[in-house]
Amino acid sequence: MEHAKKVEEVRSVLKEVGEDTLKAFLMIDAVQRLGIDYHFHGEIEAVLERLYTKFNMSDCHNDLYELALGFRLLRQEDVFNNLKDKEGKVQGKISQDIEGLMSLYEA
Repeated sequence: MEHAKKVEEVRSVLKEVGEDTLKAFLMIDAVQRLGIDYHFHGEIEAVLERLYTKFNMSDCHNDLYELALGFRLLRQEDVFNNLKDKEGKVQGKISQDIEGLMSLYEA
């Protein structure tokens, strides 16, 4: 019973993560490092999808940690699959951005 209660507490915290991207990234990172992220896959995916639309690298200013953490978490959850079409190919105008594609590949 106690275990289920704690799982629900963490689930509610993940659902209520605000608009602070760093705080959300840190919460997800902590859950992953504890090895309990499999309990919250849906919630983590929803938060990262929301943050993906909001996350802007220029907002990180000089905070390399936030930038790296955000990139790692988004990459791990395959959020960048939004860049692909139904056939798994890179979408239209993005496929023409060779420099951007090379940078993404190297990252």
